[in-house]
Amino acid sequence: MVRVRDENAVVVTTVASSGIGCATAPAFADGGASVVPAARRGKALEEVAVERRRRGGRAPAVAVAGRLGQERAGAR
Repeated sequence: MVRVRDENAVVVTTVASSGIGCATAPAFADGGASVVPAARRGKALEEVAVERRRRGGRAPAVAVAGRLGQERAGAR
């Protein structure tokens, strides 16, 4: 388990709908952090939250679906 030292800690996890992002978000939440999961696939994020609640954990209050990378050059 991850132990969070600051009770006001906020952790943003990217690629939270699969892989390591999906695994680390609950670990930080169990450790006491407020977690903001982010991924491109909104439906997959919701499935992660449903599974988290099913297991008795706190689901995040906020989830961010979309790209978090830099804007492409010239796409202004």
